[in-house]
Amino acid sequence: MDESRNSRVEANWIPMQTAPVARNRPQPPKLPRLQPPKLTNEARAKRNWTRLPFGKHKGKSLPQVIFHDLDYFLWASEDAHLYGSLATDTQILLEKIKCIKIPTHDGEALVVEYVVSSETLQFHGIQIVPKSSVLVGVLRLEVIDLSLVRKFGCYDKLGCGLVIDELKAAYFPPRTYMTRKRCEEFFENEDNFEYGDGHRLDLD
Repeated sequence: MDESRNSRVEANWIPMQTAPVARNRPQPPKLPRLQPPKLTNEARAKRNWTRLPFGKHKGKSLPQVIFHDLDYFLWASEDAHLYGSLATDTQILLEKIKCIKIPTHDGEALVVEYVVSSETLQFHGIQIVPKSSVLVGVLRLEVIDLSLVRKFGCYDKLGCGLVIDELKAAYFPPRTYMTRKRCEEFFENEDNFEYGDGHRLDLD
């Protein structure tokens, strides 16, 4: 290569980070964001839950995943990894896991309390207590909201497990194995949910 050609190359060279982008350059298509459908009573009712075709929970329905690996379900729903009928199932379940009714005991008003360490801010689980009791945790709700675990820390498998253990203790006999049928029937039973706002009681 002669000197004149070298000088032309150097004069026309532009660093990659400052290279101009062609205005008419075609852009890659954007994937549609997961949009919650307008849920009807029919949509919330009994349905044929789609089974996961991939991953470590392949072959399981999303209700099963919630009871066996809540952290995985919350991660997948937040990152919009699920499409088609799985996306519809996800949105239905996201609504339901935020408003699980607290079973009554002898007619006493109960609330769910979220317990977090004041020193480490580590989530220590939930406990169902009388509404009249003194607040020990950082938050009280009139419903069980499984999604709040992610508010205290991302990828908290231990915290998710503690919440599910408390949910199972409230609704199922001890040592009940959560089969696919039990998991799905729980989310198909509308008596287990209390839709609406205004469930937050205390917040420090």
